[in-house]
Amino acid sequence: MRLTNKAFMHRSQHGGALPIAIFIIVVMSLLGLTMMRILADVSSATVAEVFGTRAEAAASSGLEIALTNIFPLNDDVNLTYCTVRGTSPAITHQYDFNVTGLLNCSAIIECNYFDIPDPYRGYNFRIESIGSCEAGNQTYSRRILLEATDEIY
Repeated sequence: MRLTNKAFMHRSQHGGALPIAIFIIVVMSLLGLTMMRILADVSSATVAEVFGTRAEAAASSGLEIALTNIFPLNDDVNLTYCTVRGTSPAITHQYDFNVTGLLNCSAIIECNYFDIPDPYRGYNFRIESIGSCEAGNQTYSRRILLEATDEIY
């Protein structure tokens, strides 16, 4: 009888590990797919951060170019770079950068000014710079607004 019971018990355990193995394979596959998705999201976020920083650098560089044109060294303020505020649309200047770190980046500058009323004197300039960088089919941009005056007494 013992031989018969062992043979019966041995026969009833066939295939019991198969559902467990399938379950483990499915769970591990889901974990692997989840990890791949997380890594892809982290990679996309890193690219966006890098190109966003480059776009901000392009906008800052555009502001520096604009300030250099408005306030030339050892010369009077250049009012022709900007328009009078409220009388017409702001003048737009575009700069394309071809330097390492800013390849495929550009800055669009809009500038206007107004004459500061008495008892003060001088001009108030409002300069807006929009830096943008292209990466494949994506465009990343940053906007910076700056106000500057030449004299206030």
